[in-house]
Amino acid sequence: MQSHISYKKNIFVFFSFGVSLNVWDKKKILDRELDHYKKLQKSDFNLNFVTYGDKSDLLYQKKLKKIKIIPIFKKIKKNFITKYLIIFFAPYILKSELKNCDIIKTHQVSGGLVAVICAILFKKKLIIRAGWEPTKNSKKWGIGFFKYILLIINSFISYKFSDKIITTSIEIKKFIKKTYSIKNEKIIVIPNSLDVDKFKRFNKKKEKNRAINISRLEKQKNLFQLLKICKLANLNLDIIGEGSQLNELKRYAREIRVDVRFLGQINNDKLPKILSKYIFYISTSKIEGSPKTIIEAMSVELPIFGLKADGLNSLIRNHKSGYLVSDRNRLITKLKKIKKDYAVLRKMGKNARVYAYNNFSLQKNIIIEKKIFKDVLNEK
Repeated sequence: MQSHISYKKNIFVFFSFGVSLNVWDKKKILDRELDHYKKLQKSDFNLNFVTYGDKSDLLYQKKLKKIKIIPIFKKIKKNFITKYLIIFFAPYILKSELKNCDIIKTHQVSGGLVAVICAILFKKKLIIRAGWEPTKNSKKWGIGFFKYILLIINSFISYKFSDKIITTSIEIKKFIKKTYSIKNEKIIVIPNSLDVDKFKRFNKKKEKNRAINISRLEKQKNLFQLLKICKLANLNLDIIGEGSQLNELKRYAREIRVDVRFLGQINNDKLPKILSKYIFYISTSKIEGSPKTIIEAMSVELPIFGLKADGLNSLIRNHKSGYLVSDRNRLITKLKKIKKDYAVLRKMGKNARVYAYNNFSLQKNIIIEKKIFKDVLNEK
């Protein structure tokens, strides 16, 4: 009688170009990003992280438990030249590791080129994940012309040579399908997700007349507009995040005399309790992919108020889970009226939580992703 031995399949996750575990840690998003992969690791797959870090990334091995870490710069010194030449050297560095690989998957499309080269050379299945598509609304992302051309080449090659594409929204799927002439059935939508049991509301003393925003302090987030809106609405504000515009924003806040506190970066695992102190979340971002911070705020029962933006419009139901408008003055009028109506805000917050729970559950999305892996492995 023959016995059938079932082996776990090996998934190699290629990080975004230039990104390492150390980078995730410095941005305080390490725990959030690992939540997904740790739960996936417990299923039918062995996970391997291909990072753009050096041997210091190996210090995270205990935290990652059974997920294997493969830093590309473990034996090569990282400098301005090797940073870009690694695109061509990576396949040879990873050759022995990839012998046991079943599927190559990118964390974002920006890690696509190295992944494509490895998939072609070593004849591996390839899944490209596009949590956002940088060539969509490139001006709003603040992307220059030369970089834009490079990103188009990267996206075109990544999508054309992939077996499946995972996007986080219908809008991104439509853009990829139309712009890069990709068949509809090749693209699957899995929204950004979170552990909804972890991101829940805690009973905290509320910050009266104070809203919260979580952003990189960069041009795309439109934060000068946010400060002006809060000033005109007589609303106080806390901002979590860091970025190049911090000093300019502080100067502007003093100039217009708005009460804003810049809280810096905060570890993701501390956010549920911190967010629970506020009555609502406010956003003026020009564009989003599928914003995790907004989803996290909704899961903690915060209604979302702000200006309409790609990637955000589909998440919010006006008067149900928040309020989005195109016009700044209409938003100011709404904020003045709603900020003290705690009963309405609580109701909107509960609606936001229900929507997040039903649409962004990490557990549900892992089931979908596992099916994609199995379908790709079964394709000839």
